[in-house]
Amino acid sequence: VTGYDTITGRAEIDVKNHFEEGDRIEVISPAGNLDVQVSDMQDKKGNATDIAKGSGYEVTLPLPADAANMQHVLLARYFN
Repeated sequence: VTGYDTITGRAEIDVKNHFEEGDRIEVISPAGNLDVQVSDMQDKKGNATDIAKGSGYEVTLPLPADAANMQHVLLARYFN
């Protein structure tokens, strides 16, 4: 997570590994962990997208307000 917009509730994500809408991810931080299902993902231009292809991609997605106060946050995708 490279940023968080408190007005829109969207986190800016520098993608390292592929994930898609519907995937479950864990928001990992020193303040505690959260389970989130990926939805309403957008590319860095604000266009809707359902796939974050991997390294080099930047997306935004909504995260709960709890995430706004987190620093040094990582995301991890659950494998089925």
